[in-house]
Amino acid sequence: KMKIGREVAISPDVDLDPFYPELINIEEGAIIGWKTNILCHEFTQNHIRLGRVNIGKKVLIGAFSSIRCGVNIGDNAVIAMNSLVNTDIPPYEMWGGIPAHFIKKIKKQEYSKK
Repeated sequence: KMKIGREVAISPDVDLDPFYPELINIEEGAIIGWKTNILCHEFTQNHIRLGRVNIGKKVLIGAFSSIRCGVNIGDNAVIAMNSLVNTDIPPYEMWGGIPAHFIKKIKKQEYSKK
């Protein structure tokens, strides 16, 4: 079964892989933008590709983005709106585009303890 952490926000019309939801892991505090697609499988006429998708803590994924199977998105990363993520994204980085490419580093912030 799919793993979703605490305080995760999933916008309307987000498509989470219907065939392999157990391969999706969304860590606490992540935000998934409107009409994002998260897929853990790909089919062609002769091949099937399966892969786990891990979305780290406090990740922001912009609206209309697609996350391809086998991708890891590091903690506190930001994915710009309308991006195709087909490679791993390191923590504290902003990526965007089709396909997604590095945009900039994000400064680590100290979060107050509750």
